Amino acid sequence: MLERRQFLRLTLGSGILARPAIATGAIRICLVARSADRTTDMPGIFSELGLSHEVAALEDSPGLSPDGCSLLWIGAPQYPEPAALPAGLVAIAESVLAGGGGVFAEFITNCPGVPARVEMLKSGVARLFVSGRMGIPDELATGTILDEHDSLFLPLSGPANGFQEVLSF
Repeated sequence: MLERRQFLRLTLGSGILARPAIATGAIRICLVARSADRTTDMPGIFSELGLSHEVAALEDSPGLSPDGCSLLWIGAPQYPEPAALPAGLVAIAESVLAGGGGVFAEFITNCPGVPARVEMLKSGVARLFVSGRMGIPDELATGTILDEHDSLFLPLSGPANGFQEVLSF
């Protein structure tokens, strides 16, 4: 069984490199956190993987430049409650996606292309597993069980445009 940190270290680098616009250029990760002192463990994981990153506090994110941003990683701004991103940060996310980059957003109700409801639900199960192919080098095998601890999630309120489900409860 994989723990969160191990899962991220195994898949994050490969997932980033699999993006066509990223595989040919320098990787730059833009991490937006609730505040400069609430960045979770992601800067450490990025450093362990040798990935260049910068950190911006949510209130400073309108000044963040999406130019050259390979991955926009948005930590849950109001964890454990879901939140809507400010319009300026939604525009930055749209720009990163349009440029071929990726966006990861935790507990966000208005992430471009992924309409989420505003109420969280308990998963009701203790296991999360890989249910689909990720299309990245060294991907986790379908059926791999992740250590999940009966977490909360935001169900989708409509179809996710062009996104593929790879994890299931």
